[in-house]
Amino acid sequence: SVLTLTCAAGTTPPTTDPTTSQPTSPTEIPTPAPSNSPTEPTTSPTQSPTWSYLCDDPYINTWCYPLDIYPSFTDDTTWTIPIQYIDSSFSFTETYFKIIYHVSQIAKNECIEPKLTFVFEAIDYDSSFEYVNISDYTQDRNIEMCGGNVPAECGIFETCISQQRITGISQIKKDADYEILLTLSPGVDSLCTSFGNPYALNATMTLKCESGTANPSPSPTESPSDAPTTPTVAPTTAQPTRPTESPTQSPTYTRRDCRTNDGKVRYCIDIDMYPESDAMTTYNVKLIEPDNGINADTVFDVAFTANGNDCVDPKVSFNFEKIDYDQIAEYINITDNNGDILTQCGDGSDLSFFDCGVFEPCLNQSSLGVVKIAKDDTYTVSVINSQEVDSLCFEHGLSLNADLTIQCFPGTATPTKQPTMEPSDAPTTPTVSPTPYPTDSPTTPTVEPTLSPTFSRTLCGTTPVTWCYEVDVYPEDTGITSTTVDIFAPDDSQETHFEINFNVGNGADCNNPALTFRYENIDLDGLNEYIEIFDDNGLYQKCGDLWECNTFSYCLKNYELSTFRNYSIKSGEIYTVNMIEQGEVDGLCTFASGHSYS
Repeated sequence: SVLTLTCAAGTTPPTTDPTTSQPTSPTEIPTPAPSNSPTEPTTSPTQSPTWSYLCDDPYINTWCYPLDIYPSFTDDTTWTIPIQYIDSSFSFTETYFKIIYHVSQIAKNECIEPKLTFVFEAIDYDSSFEYVNISDYTQDRNIEMCGGNVPAECGIFETCISQQRITGISQIKKDADYEILLTLSPGVDSLCTSFGNPYALNATMTLKCESGTANPSPSPTESPSDAPTTPTVAPTTAQPTRPTESPTQSPTYTRRDCRTNDGKVRYCIDIDMYPESDAMTTYNVKLIEPDNGINADTVFDVAFTANGNDCVDPKVSFNFEKIDYDQIAEYINITDNNGDILTQCGDGSDLSFFDCGVFEPCLNQSSLGVVKIAKDDTYTVSVINSQEVDSLCFEHGLSLNADLTIQCFPGTATPTKQPTMEPSDAPTTPTVSPTPYPTDSPTTPTVEPTLSPTFSRTLCGTTPVTWCYEVDVYPEDTGITSTTVDIFAPDDSQETHFEINFNVGNGADCNNPALTFRYENIDLDGLNEYIEIFDDNGLYQKCGDLWECNTFSYCLKNYELSTFRNYSIKSGEIYTVNMIEQGEVDGLCTFASGHSYS
């Protein structure tokens, strides 16, 4: 196995604490009467509106709601679609509703300055995993997430968005469509049946089109407007209005089913980030999944896209509820953009990992191992919940309840635009008598060169057997410095300890220190066959769940050692990593790998 300590150059960042039918055409052009507010859905509406049908587009279990609309030149018009859905199966996957507003070709006008209003009955939206998400399907962008913390109260309607202008669209032209996608989370159930309402979703979506035209006047005025009006005598106060006490979650997003043929349940989530060059920005994603009863891993591929600026020095954090992670086959793997494991959470390393309502940090502002996520680039972090994890918490019935967070730090990852004002010192004086011509041939390299970096390995204990490594680390003033040490032990059928001392030499500090541990899967498939890595602050990770010679796995990868004050190992200090190889790990790769190491 190899253990690598990585140091970053520069200064350290500050710590931050249902009968289907085809749609029917309207019998006549509806009266273009304006509506001051959207109508509430009927408490006991018909089971399915005549214009809805199961279309499975874009996803399985999608209901389509098409509607022709006829905007007017002279009056504002509103177009309301009721959406009702009976969750008779208490499904474990999302249900989708695709609303298609089509401006009729014979309409008198385009839909000018379109605005949306969404009203829903508060049936079962009082938990974070119970929600309706509204997204702009035409422009592939999110609009709003509704629910999540709304008290369950049958017959009470909540307005999620009201007369909200559609960003990026000033008009919907004739014979054109505007499409909205609603995503109903699997956690929402039909809880108002005793009140005569069989629905899990009972809502309305209203589109308002303003009168007038979006075209410029063919005959503009020849002279400017009158002089501006006199300022208001008593203008509004200088104090800004108070922010909304319950603002929209940041960022809003849509989860979609993107499973392939690999046998895993897979969801894709796209997150738009807008990093700032002068402030830290944080993007949190709530990952929840009911126990779907499928004997397969559940994967969340979360794609973070940087917009406007680079996401500099990205850090990742992950907290999860300890639902059912007290066995070795019950774990969460977190992988980076290349599919390499950043860390593993749970896996029976602590019997307390079955403790409903208690959350455990698994990553805490850990480096992704890249200098930046460049503007317009996407970086995907995947969270894999193993198939053995069950929903053992009666409070919510989830098998995964976690938060994934990405942080972008201020600054840029580009070189200084202006060079230094003064040149560097004069170059050293050339040799007085240089060699007139090169040597005939280079010298022969040492048969057994010194390992890089230099380190010593000594047997420093026999009860238990302990190997001590002294490793010199010389951080650079610029760039990333990585120092790797090879760790090995013969098969001696007993517990073996390793003490690795990283000695930071005089000079630069080791800033933002991070550990990577990669090992061969020699004999690590048993309950008592594993490797532990820890330091004076406690256990970092327990490694091993496979026996496969000649294959290597990551147990830690760029694991940031945030236990250090100001995130650095000072020049002249020593940082010690301890490892324990259990005695039941045997050297079973003699024939396959040609060695007898355990």
